[in-house]
Amino acid sequence: MHLAIGLVEHFKSKPRATIVNVSSVLGYTPTSIINPVYNGSKAWLHFWTMTLRTQLSESSDGKNVEAIEIAPPTVATDLHGNRHRQAPDDNKKDKNPNALDVSEFMGFMRKGL
Repeated sequence: MHLAIGLVEHFKSKPRATIVNVSSVLGYTPTSIINPVYNGSKAWLHFWTMTLRTQLSESSDGKNVEAIEIAPPTVATDLHGNRHRQAPDDNKKDKNPNALDVSEFMGFMRKGL
């Protein structure tokens, strides 16, 4: 937040700029009870990004700056295992058919951006 706010004036002087915030689907639907601080911080980031986007779009000199949010679904990374000791691999494709592996997620992001 502080970095984005600190750079907004610089970005406004450019022809086009984008602020990209990475949240999580757990900010929308906090199904994980393991880390409520993570879920809450991602929910905050979601709403802050929407507010920043609105503020920039309504500013006469901020229309060239966009604020977007990337809310990844379950992605099969090893990070999950470090915080979920009871089921460290439940985000992997063999245990969760909705999970994306990292290459699938990055391909989706490349196409979307």
